[in-house]
Amino acid sequence: SLRALSASFEVGSHTLTHPHLTRISPSDAAREINDGKQAVEDVIGQAVSSFCYPYGAYNLKHVELVRAAGFRVGRTTRRFNVRGSPDPLQMSTTTHAAHYRADGWRILRRTSSPSKVIRMWRHWDILARRVFEEAYEQGGVIHIWGHSWEIEENADWQRLSSLLGELASHDNVKMLTNAELGEYVRGVT
Repeated sequence: SLRALSASFEVGSHTLTHPHLTRISPSDAAREINDGKQAVEDVIGQAVSSFCYPYGAYNLKHVELVRAAGFRVGRTTRRFNVRGSPDPLQMSTTTHAAHYRADGWRILRRTSSPSKVIRMWRHWDILARRVFEEAYEQGGVIHIWGHSWEIEENADWQRLSSLLGELASHDNVKMLTNAELGEYVRGVT
């Protein structure tokens, strides 16, 4: 059950019905954000502090609505950031556990080898390892995200498990949930 899962994993909210927040009125957006939070809290029996903007679509008004709802973290879908995000309610990410055609040009900036570009473009875990190297060498954050349905559909659970185990085995690597990362950004941890 989701309640049992929440005992070991962070469960956040993603609105009630997953609309593009930028396509609905501010009052409807507030209702989606607040009702989604309440629905998840009712199911798992504990407070939810992490939010993810559906489709990555939001503006500063939505950030304020997320804050007003009591969320401590708002994750975006912006990728390829290893520097971390100064605003915990607009956290960017580094790698999505899925294959996206639009990522090709960003991958190209990471290597001059055409064969490596193709491999990283086809295999998100190879890309994640490359981005991790950048974050590890320069100091930074690697924030991997994905939809469970994508991971299931692509039979990527083993790939994800292997990657996380490999990353966690490095010295000076701290594995954090979204909420913990938000607190780290705030200087709490």
